[in-house]
Amino acid sequence: MVRTRESFLELLVTASCGRCDDALDWLLSMPELAGRTLVTRDVVDDDTLLDRYGERVPVLRVGRAELDWPFDAETLRQALS
Repeated sequence: MVRTRESFLELLVTASCGRCDDALDWLLSMPELAGRTLVTRDVVDDDTLLDRYGERVPVLRVGRAELDWPFDAETLRQALS
């Protein structure tokens, strides 16, 4: 299987973030993500990410697309195609 950038998803989060937990739960329930890699990354661990995304988390990065929460199924499908 050839991995594309869109087969790798990164959810930017912070600890103790209820919205981040909601976004992760929602993503894990999506059948469109079957066979794709989803990783979470705490922006607090990287000053550059913290400066860029600290106020926006959770943010889902799919390839070059950045989706701010709350994202929906149609927006996710578009980012994955």
